[in-house]
Amino acid sequence: IGMAGSGKSAISRRIAARIGRPVVDIDAAVVERTGRSIPDIFGAEGEAYFRRLETEELDRALHFGAAVVIATGGGVVESAENRELLRSLADTVLLDAPEDVLLERLRNSSHRRPLLESDLEGNVHRLLERRRDLYRGLADLVVTVGPDAVAATASAVFDAVVERWPDVAAPTSPSGAGAVT
Repeated sequence: IGMAGSGKSAISRRIAARIGRPVVDIDAAVVERTGRSIPDIFGAEGEAYFRRLETEELDRALHFGAAVVIATGGGVVESAENRELLRSLADTVLLDAPEDVLLERLRNSSHRRPLLESDLEGNVHRLLERRRDLYRGLADLVVTVGPDAVAATASAVFDAVVERWPDVAAPTSPSGAGAVT
């Protein structure tokens, strides 16, 4: 879990590859399911419709039948239903990036993010203020990420995850739960 720009998608792919587990990117699952981009969904159907799809995909990923690594969308924590799903079915890792790091990454991103358009700095600040306590309240592990390259960040996150949950690097985890990034 974490804000847009914290590295959830890129880091989750690398962690999943290292531990030999599938990865599910919730935003990508919504796009695949609908055949539409997230900005298109927001524009045509609104945020509430997107959030329903997000919850359905999160529920599907958490009931995959095997341990998976999940990259959530940044706003997943704003839903009480999603927080309960994550609390009860996942080990949750917060990728906690400082606001200046998020802004730099988002300025250089090619992805359109409907909730950040028009006033990037103001919108990032407002969303971070609104979500910060939700992220922290849900996180089983908090890893501060900085401006480092994805590979170095993924390695640091992996090390923190294995320190917190030593069995996660084993070929099969007895708990069946997957870390959520």
